[in-house]
This record gives sequence, C-alpha cells and structure tokens, in this order.
Amino acid sequence: MLTILLLASFVDAKAQRQLTEEEKAQYKQRIEDVVNDFNGRVSEIWRRPNKVESQNMEKFRAAKEVEINAALKLFIGDGKPYVEEVIVERWNGYEYVESIEKVNHRAVVMETSSVNNSKITKQTIESYLRKAAKAVGSRIEVSACDAYFASDLKEVSPGRYEATVAFVQDFFRYDQEGRKVYADRTTKTIRVYLTKQRRSGEEVFIVELGDIRVVETVRI
Repeated sequence: MLTILLLASFVDAKAQRQLTEEEKAQYKQRIEDVVNDFNGRVSEIWRRPNKVESQNMEKFRAAKEVEINAALKLFIGDGKPYVEEVIVERWNGYEYVESIEKVNHRAVVMETSSVNNSKITKQTIESYLRKAAKAVGSRIEVSACDAYFASDLKEVSPGRYEATVAFVQDFFRYDQEGRKVYADRTTKTIRVYLTKQRRSGEEVFIVELGDIRVVETVRI
C-alpha cells in the first residue's frame, strides 16, 4: 500500500497543470514589461547629473542607489549568488525516493562589448550597474528598444519555465562641448525564468531575469 501511495504521489507531481496558451501570452507580456523596466533603469543609472542635480551630489547618488537596488531585484537571487532547492529522485536499491537538495548558483552575469575592442567582458550584474553609476565625465545616453522574444516559453521542470528575450541597446558618449565621441548599437539576449512560488497562501508565477549575453555590437 505504501508503494502505491508513493507512486501516486510521484505521478501527481509529474502531472502538474501546464500553462495554457492564453496564460503564456499574458506572462510573455509581463516578461517583456520586466525587461523593459530593467532597461529603463539602466538608462537612468548611466545618466550624468544636470546642473541642478550637480549642486546636491549626495541626493543624486542616493537616487542612483535606489535605481540600482530596484534593478537588482528583477534578477534571480537579486543579482547575487544564490541557493536553489531542487527535488531529485534517486534509486535506493528498492525504489525511487525523492529528496530535496540545495544547489549553489553563481551571480547573474552581464556581458559588455565595444566596437573598439573585439573582446567581450563578463561581470556580475551588480558590478555593471555600480560601475555605470560611478562613471565620470561628460554626458552619456543609453537607450534600448522594446524587448521581444527570441525563443518561446518552455517548461523545463514542473512549475518552471524559461525563455530567451532579446533587445537592442544604443550607447552614446559626448565630450564637454556636446559633440558625440562614441556610439554603438548592441544586440543582447537575456535569459528569463518564470517560476511557480507560494506567496500569501497562493501559487503565483514569478518573473526573474538571468544572464545577459552580447550577440553583436556595431558602430552607429
């Protein structure tokens, strides 16, 4: 009887309800909104202070810190190394037994590039954002087009979906006279996770961002 109950539990876990196509469409819109939110915050983090803001740099830096923390919360593990609990099945010689194991993951990685150097640089997303906030010099503008799906949402395990989203980012740097001295356009992809979690007694799907990769960088 115990074996039958364990088997029934195993089958039930494997038969969790999948997202319908309508639900997928709704979550895909949510995912695009999250990616666009991140890109909007990146633009603000790169922005240099105007004349008024320059008179109170402490306040300006505090506002940048708010943007950085909000951007990091969009990423899995809040942009830091994290531990994930996964269900594994192991054969003990008599039957398959499920257990929960903890898996350590590195922090999310952000790739950056330049038309002046073919090398692609990798760093944590937190490192990238903090360097952008501390960058000195004249005006910098960073903008991105609306995100779009490069691959469809796919279920990779019960209650967990993944997809790849792409966007195009423009980067401009100006000198003290307001002349453009550098400009590039980079196509990037970002891994996105849609994971079922229980919050306030309800099961909901949470959108979390992952690694950002460079596809191509061209001069504009």
